[in-house]
Amino acid sequence: MRKWENTLYLLLVALLLSGCMSASREGLIVSPSDTQTTPLLSPFTMTPAPTHLSATATLTRSVTLSNPSPTKTTRPTQTISLEPTVTPVISTTVLTPPFMFLKLEELTTDVEIRYIAWEANGLGLIYALIRPEARSTEPKDWAWWHYDLETGEKVPFPSPVSRVTQETRQKLDLCPTDQSPLVTRPNCPDHSVLLESPTSQRIVFSPLSGNDTWLGNIDGTNLIKLETPIESPSNAQWSSDNRWLLISVHFPGMPGQMTHYLVHADGSFENEFSALTNHDLFLLNGLFPQFSPDGTSLAYVGSTVYDSFEASDYHLYLLDLENLESHLLSNRIGLFQWSADGSGLYVLDNGLFPMNPYEDTTEMRKTELYFIDVTTRPGEENIIATDIPYYPNTSSGTWLWGYSSSAQALAYVGYERLEFGILLLAPTQGVK
Repeated sequence: MRKWENTLYLLLVALLLSGCMSASREGLIVSPSDTQTTPLLSPFTMTPAPTHLSATATLTRSVTLSNPSPTKTTRPTQTISLEPTVTPVISTTVLTPPFMFLKLEELTTDVEIRYIAWEANGLGLIYALIRPEARSTEPKDWAWWHYDLETGEKVPFPSPVSRVTQETRQKLDLCPTDQSPLVTRPNCPDHSVLLESPTSQRIVFSPLSGNDTWLGNIDGTNLIKLETPIESPSNAQWSSDNRWLLISVHFPGMPGQMTHYLVHADGSFENEFSALTNHDLFLLNGLFPQFSPDGTSLAYVGSTVYDSFEASDYHLYLLDLENLESHLLSNRIGLFQWSADGSGLYVLDNGLFPMNPYEDTTEMRKTELYFIDVTTRPGEENIIATDIPYYPNTSSGTWLWGYSSSAQALAYVGYERLEFGILLLAPTQGVK
């Protein structure tokens, strides 16, 4: 009952915040550099993309920065990396304001961010928004964009291509590959859930005819119905070695309020994450566990105090996936992201913590960016930047972010209320 009581409080806060944000949006100024029109999007069951993994997708990459009109002729395989695959270099000089913010999108409660990732060189940002006519959990139906820090150009980016055929979708009772027009959904009155592994032939899905969660192959074979009480998964993260996945199910409370399940990829092991670790994550809307790049561990924020609204009760932990034992990494909590080489975590300390329905936690706060070494216990902390502005948000997807160590730039929502863009921590480096 305690969760439902807290949920009632959280729902009330969400309604109040929604009204406040709607009113405040009238005063936002659209940047004249936004030459593309951002579509008005409708909310639906969100699928937050982890910002720490490299995702292999079949993409049309014939877009050139000199020509903003993309062509869809060939589909080479491309790996999307979040940051350079080099050992992080932590400067002894702490970066401080003035910073420079490059606004890319104005978000609303109807315009949601779904994916954020830096390219391998750390100078190109790829992100995705939902489209109003595509109430879909599948990346193929999102609106994708590419922004180049060196040229300052924003161009459409081709969507990933689903590997699940129309025949398999019909067999598994899933929405068809193509729907025209999507807005009327003539062949799919409700949306199914299909989450494809970026590095294997496995899928997680929930058919139209029920809320059960299944594992299987992309060709519809080797189907396994999960035994734990999982209904209509909102997100699935896959470890890079394809041994594990973390399935997240939205609880009917705040956006991003999830119950997580750690599942072996062959279906032989399932456990609710809080029960496994003895750490409560229930009130951490948007702060999801993240697999390390080598797939051997999971970083997460949790508390030994059940249903606590106090940020001081939460800590950053590391779960060893070999022995399923956790150890304390740091007392700093907030938005976090693995470095590409897996040696540590970037943490926007104070950037995100449990929303307290009894206190106003929506005002702008100053945060600090740290690199925390995971090879030491507790993790050695190195501060990168301080006095970073951050507005906490409750809309779906606003917790997604990405840090480029080579450009020293944050892609995030929070510089102003419901504005997504890039914060240059060292604007004198010459990027636009």
